[in-house]
Amino acid sequence: MLRTLFKTISLLNLLLIFSFYSNAQYYSAGQDPASQRWRQINTSSFKLIYPETWENKAHKLAGFLETIKEPISNSLDSKPSKIPVILHNQSVLSNGFAMWAPKRIEMITTIPDDNIATDWMKHLAIHEYRHIAQIEGLNKLTTGFLSKLFGQHILGAVAGLHLPLWFLEGDAVLVETAMTNSGRGHIPEFIYPLTAQLFEKGEYSYDKAIMGSYRDMTPDYYTLGYHMVAMTHNQFGFEPFLKSMKNIARLPIIPGSFSRGLKQTTGMNSAGLYRHTISSLKRQWKEQNKNFDISEFKRIKDKSGFDYAEYINPHYVDDSTYIAFRTAPGDIPRLVLIDRHGSEKIIFTPGFGFYDFLCFAEDIAVWAEITIDPRWEYRNWSNIRIFDITTGESRMITQKARLQSPVLSPDASKIAAIEVDEQNEWALTIFDTKTGEEIQRINDPEIDFLLEPEWSHCSECIIAVAFNEGSGKTIVKTNIYQPRFEDLFHAGFTEISKPAFADDSLIYFTGTWSGRDEIYAWNTEEKQLYHILAAEYGATNIVLSDDETRFLFSEFTAEGYKIAECTNIKKTPVEIKDIRNNLLPLYSSAARSFQMITDTIAATDTLFRSMPFIKRQNSMNFHSWLPAFLDVEDMTLKPGASAFSQNYLGTVISAIRYEYDPKVKRHEVSYDLSLQSWYPVFDLGFGIGSENPAAKVDSKSNYAFVNISASLPLAFNHNATIYGILPQISNQNTFLLSHEYLARLSPVSYSLSLYAHKRMAMRDLYPQFGISTVAGFSHTPFNHTKYFTDIDAGDIAYGAAIVFLPGLLKHHSLRLYAGIQKKTNIHAYFNDKIRFARGYDDVPLNNEMLTLSASYSFPFAYPDLALGSVIYVKRLRGNMFTDHSRTIFDLPEHSTVSAGFDIIADAHLLRLPMPFEFGLRTVYLHDLNKVAFQFLYGVDFYAVGNAFRKGRVLPPKY
Repeated sequence: MLRTLFKTISLLNLLLIFSFYSNAQYYSAGQDPASQRWRQINTSSFKLIYPETWENKAHKLAGFLETIKEPISNSLDSKPSKIPVILHNQSVLSNGFAMWAPKRIEMITTIPDDNIATDWMKHLAIHEYRHIAQIEGLNKLTTGFLSKLFGQHILGAVAGLHLPLWFLEGDAVLVETAMTNSGRGHIPEFIYPLTAQLFEKGEYSYDKAIMGSYRDMTPDYYTLGYHMVAMTHNQFGFEPFLKSMKNIARLPIIPGSFSRGLKQTTGMNSAGLYRHTISSLKRQWKEQNKNFDISEFKRIKDKSGFDYAEYINPHYVDDSTYIAFRTAPGDIPRLVLIDRHGSEKIIFTPGFGFYDFLCFAEDIAVWAEITIDPRWEYRNWSNIRIFDITTGESRMITQKARLQSPVLSPDASKIAAIEVDEQNEWALTIFDTKTGEEIQRINDPEIDFLLEPEWSHCSECIIAVAFNEGSGKTIVKTNIYQPRFEDLFHAGFTEISKPAFADDSLIYFTGTWSGRDEIYAWNTEEKQLYHILAAEYGATNIVLSDDETRFLFSEFTAEGYKIAECTNIKKTPVEIKDIRNNLLPLYSSAARSFQMITDTIAATDTLFRSMPFIKRQNSMNFHSWLPAFLDVEDMTLKPGASAFSQNYLGTVISAIRYEYDPKVKRHEVSYDLSLQSWYPVFDLGFGIGSENPAAKVDSKSNYAFVNISASLPLAFNHNATIYGILPQISNQNTFLLSHEYLARLSPVSYSLSLYAHKRMAMRDLYPQFGISTVAGFSHTPFNHTKYFTDIDAGDIAYGAAIVFLPGLLKHHSLRLYAGIQKKTNIHAYFNDKIRFARGYDDVPLNNEMLTLSASYSFPFAYPDLALGSVIYVKRLRGNMFTDHSRTIFDLPEHSTVSAGFDIIADAHLLRLPMPFEFGLRTVYLHDLNKVAFQFLYGVDFYAVGNAFRKGRVLPPKY
């Protein structure tokens, strides 16, 4: 029985080790500044950890979480245990996520600049707690038993292997929509990526729909998943998903359990359910489209040269020229000028920003860009950047600010923006454009939040969208010299956005009464609503010409937003009650089952007991363990045992491991600790073993080791370039304990890594421009001591660099590598630090080594081809290379040369979300005068293009 159990657990961990990473297993998303002070509230179901300045809001959130926990979890027959909820309030990158191993919910509290008509924290709480209910719904039967035996990573791994992203996110979106008046399922902008694809591009295969494509624009798994889950619920309720989750819980090591559960209840597997959903939607949408009218307008031709590109927030420069942000899978975001014929010119490459809120006046463009903190992932800022299209001058006029939706006054003398502090208190802030000096701050305690400001022609009045919980959205107006907000038009929970002044009495904006984004106008004197324009899928971002006889707008298509212009403005009076809403109410069945609209739930008056959260008292949190040695960094699994700890704030990470090597009958017990709460990162490790692991000095010795290192991972961003520096020093002490003598091996290592590279487009294989360098020195400086005989390991000095350059065509990359090292003792403890020529199995002994390498990589096909559910190939690419290594050993010099060609496929296996790569290398080995073949494979757990990942120098990949 025990042997069978051990085999089962071993197989389970072998199968699921890949899903650990893809679902944030053993993963810290980052740290808050060390100066952050924390408090906590413990309820029966939640441990809420929050910044001390969030005290009042934390009590309201704790009460709300307790209110929604049962309705959200009961529908999945889930009984979640107590869950930590951590709030981060120093980041402007609004987000939330549920993570496992350790399990927790993390929420970035800053209200986004395009927030829908519901409270941001309630929206996050519903969506993320539904994820907890989904995963905890597997915590029964076999999976529940294994989870009790081996901790939280079992649940996370099983969920990662079995629950498709379209279900995880689609189900959460359905619940948020059913429990609010303004969840994403109510919003046409969330729906029409799928609508446009079906009618302009046709139906994609199931694998392409859920895994995406480098070739075509595909709706994300939130949009696709919402439709699949909602359509299934309308016909079958939650029973198909309950059955699937029960199958997974019973047999977690059997692939296909989720799809099999769908088949047992609906008669369709996952792919069949997708086809049924798409067919039904297309039929209903085709009938629905008969109720839609399309206005007359002209779409500006796209001559960018890309197979598809979208243009965000266009503005007039003059009568025949427009300015907009262009995004495309084949290029990084650009600020471009476009003429009436569609020809365009790149005028600036912006940094990481909020591209939906470009504003332009008097040859000045303005937008908000993100500035990252060099050390703390959970602290960043949103600053205002201005760009003069006549001089090409660009500058940031604010520093370390938290600003949203900046807009220029018509005379370009002032900028208005929404400032959001760390407590989510807002202010309409006015800046001088030239100096960046703050001129004025306007606030109204009667308004919960303000969105999307816009100036009047006289540069004295500002309109904006005001949000109030319980009542929705309203267009309001204020005069900056008499700062009092006046209600102009109340839309309630119908989504409205992007208001624009036409004159003192007419305001254009985007409204969604018909079930799609259309352009309306409100006459403040007549109190009359006018319908202005409708496009096939959606129209938004209206910008009027100076003479107000025409306007630009963004038209949505299957290839994203395009620039369109209306030159014949027609105003048709309408009454809201007469507008027919053609949006399919796919959420209605779920709404009836939940019977709770959380927008109207009053904030609780309950005051929970709160107390300081002391980091040093909460440094250990053992969450997972297993009967095997697991090294998460190296992805190695060996006989032994492991236990893992990570505290709630991700600042203390540790592991206790026992490893047994049957080949040499070696036993080792170790403890590793990473302290990440201070500006430097300190890593400690110590352990004991039965033999010398290197077996180079005395293979019969017992040994002990103590390792310590300090590093300072810093990252910076400027425009579209990412920079980083990583200095590190370490000391590894190994004590050899034999009967004959005591010896110590105590090398000290120093290294410095530097990198700089341009951000990458989606299709890029490598940065178009960049450099990554490392230099280091290791030696054994300590002399003989009274108790130990020191082992002289010699020393090694090394340096390496890789340069990234563009190739001949788009997405081609040339990479040049050079590395050099020198040792003083060839029998030393130190391994080689630089590369050796590819294709050779062994690196010869050397005192010195020099390697030069050139590689040229290129994509040559985007097949979007699936072989059943086994593999889906998204891209095929090639790589040509030549390497030259020169080694010196006791003066004789030897050169080693290789050249070859790789063919690599980027793919998804078994419909798992993480991308795999595999291929074949053909290499000519000059020294051996033969051709060799090598199988290549890898898993891309961390995308090279992740601009905000800290502590990792851009890897010099082949």
